Amino acid sequence: MEILNIELTIGIIGFVFVLVFAVIMIFFVFLGRMGFKSNFRRIRAYNKLIQAVDESIEEGKQVHISLGWGGLLGIRSAATFLGLNLLKSLVQKTSLSDRPAITSSGESLQDLISRDIIQSADATMSLVKQKNKSYSQIAGLTPFSYTVGTIPLIYNRNVSVNLLTGHFRSEVALITDSIEHSNTSMIAGSDNLISQAVMYASAQEALIGEEFYAGGAYLREDHVQNASLRTQDLIRWILIVIIILGAILRLSGSL
Repeated sequence: MEILNIELTIGIIGFVFVLVFAVIMIFFVFLGRMGFKSNFRRIRAYNKLIQAVDESIEEGKQVHISLGWGGLLGIRSAATFLGLNLLKSLVQKTSLSDRPAITSSGESLQDLISRDIIQSADATMSLVKQKNKSYSQIAGLTPFSYTVGTIPLIYNRNVSVNLLTGHFRSEVALITDSIEHSNTSMIAGSDNLISQAVMYASAQEALIGEEFYAGGAYLREDHVQNASLRTQDLIRWILIVIIILGAILRLSGSL
């Protein structure tokens, strides 16, 4: 009975937390639509990415977006959805170029969604592409086969920027080493701590921790993305204040 009470209490706390988060997020969305501007801290990796993509478009080069092999189900799906979100932003931007962005995926459904995003961007920009030209492909369905299939894209002479965003593990070192030898720009981020360590040591700019999940708000003007990031920041400060107050009350003997 006691276990059931504890589980019920945890469930209620979780529901209240989600409800509060949703209310605050809706409030920030409303502020954004009313013209309120969001000022976020500077993240060098995203500034570098925007600059590198602009230079790639000017030079008539391509951007390669490596989405990893996390898939759309399970605990690794958050990194995949973030990568697809960044893909949407970059495809819309590079559709203005003669050489749109290319993607490599490690899971079939992930690849299908990538193709849909690219085709939607083409339709939005009213561009006509070669029907036999594929800008999204499955590099491999296992971690190492994905790595092997991605390396040839890196050495493509038309590619000047490589963005690694998704779920990787230690095998990402082979990809980052290939990018380094290809003398192209590299911006990298992952949800996995091991791959983050590899990326931090080898990438020109690495997305560490929460920076990895902030890309949607930094790469495009979207009220929902901005509201989500501002809500996360506010909730974080609220939790910090609660922890500090709890510590003070504990030390003073009030708890």
